[in-house]
Amino acid sequence: VVHCNPRFSEIYGWSPAELVGQPGAIFYFSTEDYETMGRRAAPVLAAGQLLDTETSMRRKDGSAVLCRVRAKAINPADTSAG
Repeated sequence: VVHCNPRFSEIYGWSPAELVGQPGAIFYFSTEDYETMGRRAAPVLAAGQLLDTETSMRRKDGSAVLCRVRAKAINPADTSAG
């Protein structure tokens, strides 16, 4: 997490200060869930397409929140760029 707005931190239950610097995996219920999303997202993002899916994400207290995940790579040739 590089930046989050107040609503994002409210939804997930962490303060912005707690979130900045955290890996994206903290929003998933397991490492397997995080890796599964990565396997689904990687080919879509590398193709320059929009990822648009719904999935259950984890709040700080461990409860679930259904989220719509929309993402597009800044640079499909280098998806690590954001």
